[in-house]
Amino acid sequence: MINKRILVAALIFFSAHIILSEIMSAVGIEPWTIYGFDVPIVWLVSALLAAWYAGSRFIVPAVAVWGALWTLIVFLLYQVAAPTGQASVLGILQFNALGLVTSLVAVALGVYLGQVISRRRLHDERTAA
Repeated sequence: MINKRILVAALIFFSAHIILSEIMSAVGIEPWTIYGFDVPIVWLVSALLAAWYAGSRFIVPAVAVWGALWTLIVFLLYQVAAPTGQASVLGILQFNALGLVTSLVAVALGVYLGQVISRRRLHDERTAA
């Protein structure tokens, strides 16, 4: 059964990723195309915030959100390439392999750091009481 806290954390992850990507675009950093791969800091910070809120057991939901976002990205890229006759899911995945790997590592690191911070917060609250 999915915990409400985990579900809210997944929504935080999804929302934070979109908001941070838009902020980076607004300041002139295009998060989808820097050096041909996705900016890992967006993934790391989004996952960190969500894992901090979730507290624990967030790695599977974080990877699920990561997968959903990448599925959406690949689908959109496929739709853009389809009218030109160059649509190939395998080609899109191959071109974005570095972004896929770096973003997954950033998500895992962000979840780990967020859970460490959350545990420290809980530990501090318990010792203060």
